[in-house]
Amino acid sequence: MINKGGRGKKAPYETTHIRVPVPLKRSLEDLIEQWIDLVNAGAIDPTKAVHDIYKSLTYSEISAYEAIKIAGQIARQKTTMKKALIKLVNKLYDKEFSDGDLEHEIDIQKDVNK
Repeated sequence: MINKGGRGKKAPYETTHIRVPVPLKRSLEDLIEQWIDLVNAGAIDPTKAVHDIYKSLTYSEISAYEAIKIAGQIARQKTTMKKALIKLVNKLYDKEFSDGDLEHEIDIQKDVNK
């Protein structure tokens, strides 16, 4: 994450607070972190409603068993780890990410970990 606001830093979106049931807290924190990462990467507009992207952040129509089966099929192919990861994510979420998308994310993580 690059800029999530707080202590003098202005986030590019409005914030509020809510009370949540304890069993939901971690899942909601994860969802919020994913949303902030997408905003900081420029992948989504923070002024738009999140309803349309919520499903893509939280839901896959593929079962865990099917995901393992797909991972096994990809692992048997002669390919680099990066290409295999992209193929897996594309299959799981029915998306079309590219090598460049993964490289961009790797660069973001390097900057965060400095």
